[in-house]
Amino acid sequence: MNQFCTGTVNYLQADRHDLPQLTISQFAFMCFCTCSAANGLMQHSAASHSHALLTCGSVRATDFGKFEQLLFELEEKVVENRRAGLKGLQRNPGFVLSVAKCALEAVRDDVEPFFAEDIEELVDGMEPSKGGFSDVGLHTGGMARNTCWQLYRESLKAVLMYHQPPKEQEILYRLYMTYFEKWLLTSQVNVVRSTHKLASPAVLSACMHMLRSVAAKCAELSEDGHDMSACEASFAWVTRELQGMASGRALFVASSFNLPVGMPAASEFRLPSGKLPDAALAVGEVHGLDAARQRAERNLGTQKVLPVDRLVDFSQILDTFDFTLDNPVSAQLVLRSVETQLFRRAIAGFEHQAAVSTSELGALEEMVDKYRILVQRWRASGDGSTCMQVELQSRELLVVWSAYCISFQAARHEHAHVMKGFGVALDWHDLRHLVLGDKLAVDAALKVAAYLHAYTVPNQAVFSRSCAGSHPTFNLALLFATNSISLMGIWQEEQKAAIARRDDHWQEVQRKQKLAAELRASIASAREYARDLQSRRDREWQKYLYLEYDRQLQSQYSAIQGLESQLRSAEASPPPVIQPLPAHADTDLQWLFFLHMPKLFQVLSRFSFLAQQMLLPSVEACHGEWSKMSESFETDLEAYYNGHQVGNYGSGIMQHKSAPCTVKLVSTGKPPLESNMSDSHVDKLLLPDHGVWHPDSLKPQIGWMGSGCEEADQLDGVKHDGYFNPFTKISCEPIEHKFTEELCLSTVQSSGDTDSVAPTEPQFQTSPLQWAMHVHGSVQSTPRERGNIAVARQDVKPQWLSKPGFLALGSLRSFPLGQMRMLSEMLHLREVPWAQPEVMCIIKQAVYHMGTLVEDSSGPRLLWRTNWQGGGDMLVAISDELESLADELAQTPRDQDSVLLLGELAAFLSSWHTPCVHIARSFAAMTVSSADALEQSIVAAESTAVQNQLQARQCKLLMMALLCYGPCAIGDKHAASAVLKLIVRVKHAHVFFDLGQAEDDELKALHVRCLNVTARHIDSLVSLRAQTHTC
Repeated sequence: MNQFCTGTVNYLQADRHDLPQLTISQFAFMCFCTCSAANGLMQHSAASHSHALLTCGSVRATDFGKFEQLLFELEEKVVENRRAGLKGLQRNPGFVLSVAKCALEAVRDDVEPFFAEDIEELVDGMEPSKGGFSDVGLHTGGMARNTCWQLYRESLKAVLMYHQPPKEQEILYRLYMTYFEKWLLTSQVNVVRSTHKLASPAVLSACMHMLRSVAAKCAELSEDGHDMSACEASFAWVTRELQGMASGRALFVASSFNLPVGMPAASEFRLPSGKLPDAALAVGEVHGLDAARQRAERNLGTQKVLPVDRLVDFSQILDTFDFTLDNPVSAQLVLRSVETQLFRRAIAGFEHQAAVSTSELGALEEMVDKYRILVQRWRASGDGSTCMQVELQSRELLVVWSAYCISFQAARHEHAHVMKGFGVALDWHDLRHLVLGDKLAVDAALKVAAYLHAYTVPNQAVFSRSCAGSHPTFNLALLFATNSISLMGIWQEEQKAAIARRDDHWQEVQRKQKLAAELRASIASAREYARDLQSRRDREWQKYLYLEYDRQLQSQYSAIQGLESQLRSAEASPPPVIQPLPAHADTDLQWLFFLHMPKLFQVLSRFSFLAQQMLLPSVEACHGEWSKMSESFETDLEAYYNGHQVGNYGSGIMQHKSAPCTVKLVSTGKPPLESNMSDSHVDKLLLPDHGVWHPDSLKPQIGWMGSGCEEADQLDGVKHDGYFNPFTKISCEPIEHKFTEELCLSTVQSSGDTDSVAPTEPQFQTSPLQWAMHVHGSVQSTPRERGNIAVARQDVKPQWLSKPGFLALGSLRSFPLGQMRMLSEMLHLREVPWAQPEVMCIIKQAVYHMGTLVEDSSGPRLLWRTNWQGGGDMLVAISDELESLADELAQTPRDQDSVLLLGELAAFLSSWHTPCVHIARSFAAMTVSSADALEQSIVAAESTAVQNQLQARQCKLLMMALLCYGPCAIGDKHAASAVLKLIVRVKHAHVFFDLGQAEDDELKALHVRCLNVTARHIDSLVSLRAQTHTC
């Protein structure tokens, strides 16, 4: 129901007179709707439908204090009379108007001082209020309504309406009310924080409502472009204070429940009584049909897979997967599927594949961005941290480098005549840093290296900032532009536009020159006439005509001054023409190539810089090297070009806005000031080209601020503020450390000082054994004392490692070419605990690391793995040792945790040495046999705790068996059948068994690795399954 109220507000306005006057006016607001409710549930919601401006009169500024005092006294007297039961004026706008007029008349009559008799006399003689407002005052027995807030708010609107332009009224009102409400909020918080007694839940809730209201208004203003940082800081302070007051209030209330000091003996209190409910069954899930459905949903879920019999388009990959980190199953399936598609393209040969269309290149670019975001999120997640981090980032780098090769090959196919003679931007030797755990990835890396090696042209790398600079790229730009119909068309239109701007400027110059000449003639004539008037005045100085001549002379002087002012304006040069492109034709075409770069070259240039960026260490880990790569450019030539196509001249010219590109066209130069682009005097502009400036002095360069995928760069640690050159030559050691796995400090216990490390190695803050992980790229770069560090620093030996084992582990990666020999010796001596996580990490780093690539007659090959392809003597020795260890572990089930390392090692080497296939499967078979042997013990277990421990052990054995098939290829149906059975059993154990919290972390990590094995072999499993059904 609407309630009608009125309110008034007085405001002052200064008149512009010699004696300052204050105009006192009054707004009367009518028809307040739904202003408040009697029970206080509705407040501050009224709004005025209309208002009236009632002018009370004016008063001198010096008398305003007297007027204000008299106004309050009169109002108080009228209210007092009404309370005494006397008939008086209603307290409405008309009443306020009458009081104000009465006070003004008394002040103007200089009646002072005002005694009680004078006040009564003034009230008796007060003019009664007139119609329009009389019937809305507070009647006898009525209830006062809360209209102060609405009255204040609506009066502010009315004042703004009379004193501000319409466009500024709304924004000023919003700003004022926001800051006013913020002041009310902070004032209320300051009052409440004075004591805990005031911080009741109701009061704190009211403060939170106030905060929510004003924060919403602040957010709207911030979206409109206003700086609300001060309000945001105040809101943060209010939030902290409210939280602190809530905590303090809770402690204050809780203090009343403290037990009294000096309690009586416990016997005086009654013990609690009652019956506890029956113990619940120790089952982690609900029973019945719902539980069965939940288990079935988790166990029988489906995942989309790509076709296994062919390579698919990149757009189909985007349509198949959503690239979200929902669970470890889908995440790893997407990652492995993308990698498999690109790695297979690399192995098949980039030159031997069908040309990739421009739309497919766009899909490839989008796919790589989504892949990078997903792999970085996966690495940062709890599940992803269980995987070998350097292998994940190595596979990510190989994906980006493969995408670069695809885009480079597409450019060679599409523009063969242009690309001829130009080479790739990447150095195939840099692939030595990769750590890859399966042969598919290794073969893809070798094919990528071979492609880069085949198309490396010294000093002719395009889209590169290497030692040759950017000259080859600009040569390519000129060659492409001169052969491009579209770019030549844009260039011709730009030339016409430049001529049009120049001609318009020259017409303006000629107009001003002509006008200046006319003004000079007019000034000369006016000065001659002024001299004539002066001579006449001098002759007539004694006559009455003197004054007339003097007036004419002064008028003539004023006219001359006006003409001189016009002449100065005419002689000033018009604004110069700032052309968007250089005057030199070749430079002009180079600019246009970058500003209107075709999509193919946009993708190629981006992958070129991104692929090189993938090698860089993180900004946090290597500030010194990043300072070398940082660059500073004064001008973004793309922004310059777009900003100067429209200017003071050449209206109606067709504009050609540049296409946004990740690789920027920039310059270290800076355009001069407009005042320095042209002569200041128009008569000195003698040719049409005078006053026309071309940016030929802005030497173009290629700039790079990151991949354009900010989330992936941020997570990868290479997010840099500003430009940087990823092709800058930096020290190899930071890159080597980036691709070296970090050991976890929490699992290492040293017998000595855990903070001390080898003096010749970099300082690590993860593990005292971290120095043993690093290997230099060559013997020449390896310090001479590297092989003796383990002997000299036995004080950092962990307690779980024997002295011979420490010496063997510390020397494993001493020299790059001796790693496999040291590994063979380590397997033979058996002094190392194979199941220790640090041991597994160091050995896998040594075996998976690709190492130095050298040129061979058949292309690049891996120097560290010489003779691997034919099963060299070193692989024979290692396989013999692994086979011997398999025989020993088959007799000692308690030591079969070593299969986690040895089985995966045998599976990895089986891709180069066939006898290792049998060894890997023997490791898997022994763990499966041990898992089956535990079944009877599980059934006969007397307690649930023992049963859970045995089930956890059984699940771990099955997972270890499945991991033995991880790195190797599944080439026959027997292996596929064994893998499928293990996948089902592992899934069954993971879904149905209550494995307990103690083993949860370890089993969760193993389960994630098992899912990776499934994702890695999904194509082989689906293909062999299809062949089985066909047969």
